[in-house]
Parts: sequence; structure tokens; C-alpha cells
Amino acid sequence: MNSAHLREYQCPPDVFAELGAGLLRSGKSIRFIASGDSMLPNLRHGDTLICEPARTDRVSIGDIVFFLTPDRHAIFHRVIRSKQKNGSRFFQVQADNQQKPERWLGTDEILGKVTQVIRNDSTAQDMRSWQMKLKNKWAAFRLRARLNRINHLRELEQCFSQNSGR
Repeated sequence: MNSAHLREYQCPPDVFAELGAGLLRSGKSIRFIASGDSMLPNLRHGDTLICEPARTDRVSIGDIVFFLTPDRHAIFHRVIRSKQKNGSRFFQVQADNQQKPERWLGTDEILGKVTQVIRNDSTAQDMRSWQMKLKNKWAAFRLRARLNRINHLRELEQCFSQNSGR
């Protein structure tokens, strides 16, 4: 037998982060079962995700990317914006069910990109298909629109507070 089946193995988060990052950096794909609800409704607890090493020239708005936080936790969040600064490209990421973005990532911080989602009922979604690319771009647009509304409300609130204090 050439492969091990560790489906029920619970990998500690710090071990998963280091193993996943190491495999992706060496050009290998990783397959794991998602846990948590930060990416609802698009990714669900129990979905099997296939993540391939990221070629940052192919990362675009709407993609779900793998990166490590400064305290070395593995995170999968959606790219909602990109920008060029001093000749380098940066990506802003955010969880689908959060009110604010995670942070801006440099190209060297993005280690992988989710390319396939397998649901509990065994249906597979290829994230590279045009339908899923469109759906993912729409999800990023919704996140940015919600963020813009929240920022606008904050500005109005600050303006109201400043004017009512007079």
C-alpha cells in the first residue's frame, strides 16, 4: 500500500500550519477537511478542500487563498482587493462572514489557492471553472460593498458626533 488514509486524524492547528506551508512551498498540493464557519456560506464545516501552491501571478480577486498569520496559524480567506505598491503586488483578504478584512498580504505570504471543494454529499466544485470564478468574484464584490457601506456609516457617525458636540 503506497498511501495512508488519515481522514479521522485530528492534526493540531500549529502542526497543520507548518505541514501545509511546507508542502505548498515545496510545490505539493494539500487536501484537508475544513473546520469552522468563517467562510460560510461558500465553504462549510466538513467540506474537503484541495489547495494547490499559489502562483501569485494567477491569484485574483475572489480566490480563496492559504496563508499563515503572524502567530503561525493557517487561514483560508477570500481575496477581495489587490493593489500595486512600489513594484510589488498586495492582496487584501477577508472571511466571507466577517465584517472587516483580515489584512493586506504580500505575494510571498500567499502559499496556496483552493482549487476544488468536495461537499459531504461527494459533489465537487472546481474553483477554476468559469461558473465558480464568477461566483467567487461576486462573493468578493459583496464583501467589498458591505465593507464600503460600513465605512460610510462610520464616517457619517463621526461627522454627526463632531457636529452634535458643538
